[in-house]
Amino acid sequence: MALMYGKEKDADHDIEHSSDPGFISFFSRLPAKSPENGTVRLFDRNDFYSVHGPDAHYVAAQVFRTNSVIKYLGAGGKAAGLPSVTLSHTLALSFLRDALTAKQLRVEIWKPAPGQTKKASKFVLEKEVRATTRPDTYIVYVGLSLTL
Repeated sequence: MALMYGKEKDADHDIEHSSDPGFISFFSRLPAKSPENGTVRLFDRNDFYSVHGPDAHYVAAQVFRTNSVIKYLGAGGKAAGLPSVTLSHTLALSFLRDALTAKQLRVEIWKPAPGQTKKASKFVLEKEVRATTRPDTYIVYVGLSLTL
């Protein structure tokens, strides 16, 4: 049974805690970006998406309207861990539609590096998307266009 606000315990949407140190290290080396600066990063975990750091707080507030969906990766829990939120494909699509149209955010979609799985700790930038002046069409910086 699904609970409100995405609290359902779905093992398929749990980020593997054993990959925490590797992913946290990878994430900390990325250039600083946040929704307040106009960019959101989504990490494709094959069956779902994850967002981390300031993006996790933004998605928790904008999509779920609660901070209770935030999990903290790594040692230190809430005090020192990396804030993380997972999104199903359906929620991610809804979030992308709002982020690109109403919020006019730039979105980066990262996929696991070759040889990695959804429990990956290394990612490569797959797509960078931003809104265009043409309704319902978005530029994807790998030569594709995405229509929502």
